[in-house]
Amino acid sequence: MTQKVVAEVLAQLPKPGMEVDDDVNVDRRVSQLESQVQDLQNQAQSLAKTTLQNAQDTAANFQDLRTQVHQQGQQFEQAVATQAHTIQTFQDAFQEQFRQQVSHQQSMLDSMFNKQMTQFESLLSKRPRQE
Repeated sequence: MTQKVVAEVLAQLPKPGMEVDDDVNVDRRVSQLESQVQDLQNQAQSLAKTTLQNAQDTAANFQDLRTQVHQQGQQFEQAVATQAHTIQTFQDAFQEQFRQQVSHQQSMLDSMFNKQMTQFESLLSKRPRQE
């Protein structure tokens, strides 16, 4: 029974109204939020443009770097080929000179040997043989 009485008394009490902002404050806050959202969109667009520009600049720099590396590689290969040709030419000239020198020394040794043989034969022919 007490519960019934308490429930009826509570039902007859005025219900407190919900706190509602006045229309001026709501409009001001909505305008402020819209302004903030617009600022964020502008900043996001600006950031996107800056990021895109940086990406394009970086791609251009990488392309320039690739071109330079390629050119330097070609120059290096050309320098190596030139050096290889120079070394081959030097080697060929050295081998020819060495071959000529060996040939000359061989002919000089042959000549000296022939002279000595001739001298020995001459000495042997002048000397009487004892048998």
